Amino acid sequence: MWSKILPDIALVEPDLSYADRILDYRSACLGEPFGVHGAARLDLYEDVEAWLAHVASLAHPTEETGVVPSSQFLAVRSSDGRLVGTVNIRYALNDFWLNFGGHIGYMVRPDERRKGYAACITQLALDKLRAQGVKRALITCVDTNEASRRTILKAGGIYEDTRTREDGSRMERYWIEVPPNWEEERRTNGTNQ
Repeated sequence: MWSKILPDIALVEPDLSYADRILDYRSACLGEPFGVHGAARLDLYEDVEAWLAHVASLAHPTEETGVVPSSQFLAVRSSDGRLVGTVNIRYALNDFWLNFGGHIGYMVRPDERRKGYAACITQLALDKLRAQGVKRALITCVDTNEASRRTILKAGGIYEDTRTREDGSRMERYWIEVPPNWEEERRTNGTNQ
């Protein structure tokens, strides 16, 4: 399914040791046409400690908040430690996430795009979902975001429909059957594909 060698990145949980890189990433992504995605509303936080507290609250939300349990990860390039992207993984879906957001929200910083990072982040996120017992994952994208659509299709996304949000934006919805074990499949094939 993955035709290129995957970039050497890892998904890591954010903490204060990444504060400077998180702020640099935030600065690089603010003003993007589709907003800052996959970063648990990082665009609203200038203070990393406050953002980390918000991220922690998302892991174990109370029923009253209407928030689904999720994990936030930083996509860090192993060769130089650069924060190249973010991904928010939701392990359950409420009505909003089922209609408009899905299990995985990701973003790659603008100056690191078109290098395979989005595909790699998506694959690693699917691995995390598989580990939590999710067998079918929903990923969405704005209908004008061709790059995200290509990433979803490359991951095996099957188009279901397009739904219109209150703001008029149209979200395409794709389902991906999560293989039993991507990591085992890669090892069995003897490649990092």
